[in-house]
Amino acid sequence: MTEIISWLTSLSLFEMALAVFGFIYVIAGTIFFAVTRLATGERASVFKNLSPAMLSPLGAAFALLMVFTADPVWKNYDEVKHSIGTEATGLRDALILSKTMPQETDAELRRLIRNYVTSAVEHEWPAMAENRVQAMTHRVCACSQELLAAVDFARNLRFQDEELRARKGEIVDALNKVREARRGRILVSEDKAVNFRLLGLMVIGSCLLTWIALTHSGDRRACAIALTLFATVMGTSNFLILSYANPFRGEHGLGSMILEEAAN
Repeated sequence: MTEIISWLTSLSLFEMALAVFGFIYVIAGTIFFAVTRLATGERASVFKNLSPAMLSPLGAAFALLMVFTADPVWKNYDEVKHSIGTEATGLRDALILSKTMPQETDAELRRLIRNYVTSAVEHEWPAMAENRVQAMTHRVCACSQELLAAVDFARNLRFQDEELRARKGEIVDALNKVREARRGRILVSEDKAVNFRLLGLMVIGSCLLTWIALTHSGDRRACAIALTLFATVMGTSNFLILSYANPFRGEHGLGSMILEEAAN
């Protein structure tokens, strides 16, 4: 399931829509032909006796699961957006404060921060986009080796001047803000619960499609219309959720450009 979700989120929105709607329409079509073929003789009378009232609890279950699936997806997207902005702000603050330091200190701190941004862009972002951050080595404190080097360098600075000591403390605070923001985006990238929620949506949606087909099996045209309408609802809900399921991938993916701009 994870591989399928990863593949879908790598597509353009148009390609994703074609894949999602096409897959669900195929399921609906398969159910339609299977039920109408089976609705003969004694089975037809059994199908007619099935109560349409069951559609209400199934529909309510589908709606609730859709809400519980969509809400964390969009919250994760907003959280990552906020974390990246906070991370960039922290880097920018550290670099601005670095200008008030002696030239050698300023140059070294800028080099360390550029190393961190390069590592984030070249290694972390592809890993987050492909849901393989857990395969990377990152500390529980959410401090990459490059960022840890910058934090340690700033902490170990020693100045006699009181103003420089105050600026040092502000730089350390800014880098700690970067650490927390980085930790936020990494934790979101490790959240795979959406995969199981989408699977649940497909299962309940398929049950609803089957029940709709069974209760309308006596009228093929009505059955086809009802199935098409609900399949469209299923396709739309799954497409909207999938388009934001991976905050680091796809046309809605949040890139690392803001970090690169902050480090320049």
